[in-house]
Amino acid sequence: MEKLEKLIDEIGIDKIQDYLSNRKVDRKVDHTKEIKEFLLNEIQSCKIKFYDEGYYLVKDDGYYMFKCNFKTGYFWYDYTKIYSILIEKYKTNDIEINDIIKGILVEHLKYDGLTPSFFIYGLKYFIGGTSKI
Repeated sequence: MEKLEKLIDEIGIDKIQDYLSNRKVDRKVDHTKEIKEFLLNEIQSCKIKFYDEGYYLVKDDGYYMFKCNFKTGYFWYDYTKIYSILIEKYKTNDIEINDIIKGILVEHLKYDGLTPSFFIYGLKYFIGGTSKI
């Protein structure tokens, strides 16, 4: 405490306050808008493929990007082309991604009550569930 008081006496409280108010604080940037735009573009670029419990959203090359399963209540999104890109590019996390996707489901697709989760394309089963691809 003595060192702090000595520093204040030497420099002056005004200079210390000025320094603290002007220094750059490492704040997390909110990328919600960019993430929503990315996800909506990905959804809109897919073709819909229906099956008995819901539908798939598939790219022109046949790659399964999303799966909506009304029976299980899950909206699955691809790990490689969605999840990992958002984690790397926007330094976000699972909770933020799922919250944004849930908002898109309610606001744009009018689906309330679906739980977003990622899957790894090509596996026999979706991660976190037992729905077969």
